[in-house]
Amino acid sequence: MRRGRHHRAGEGWLSHSLRAPDSDVTIEPFHVPRGKGATHNIGIDVTVKAGEYRSGHGAAVIEFTTRKGEEPGDHAHPTEDEMFYVVRGELTFECDGKRFDVETGGFVFLPRGLTHNYTIRTDGAVRLLVITAPPRAGSESWGGFVADVESADQGHE
Repeated sequence: MRRGRHHRAGEGWLSHSLRAPDSDVTIEPFHVPRGKGATHNIGIDVTVKAGEYRSGHGAAVIEFTTRKGEEPGDHAHPTEDEMFYVVRGELTFECDGKRFDVETGGFVFLPRGLTHNYTIRTDGAVRLLVITAPPRAGSESWGGFVADVESADQGHE
């Protein structure tokens, strides 16, 4: 079994802060407590746990609870991959002609540019953790939404 190179604290990727690629933004470790984050209502409450300001443009992490009838329908994100971790519930995801039945503890990856949707199979609430990478602005991206929520939460215009 090959082992990776060990790093001392403050060296390499274990450094306490990093520079975002192509940016002068320094990325620092952070923690978002349970029930906290930048929350916005888009028909359902969506909470941004990490986004452009905190993650240095590498990814966005969004948490929300939803129910049958609140599904988004067919859509695509031209610039972002989307990953769903099902915290609670059962859903069927469809992407590029493929179907995935995903239950509590399951994960699905949806590549950028492909039309996708999901159907909630659970009678009660479904709780999801969504990761998008990279979080880029645009009318059909989570990134634009994440940037707007973060900006409002942090007092940026």
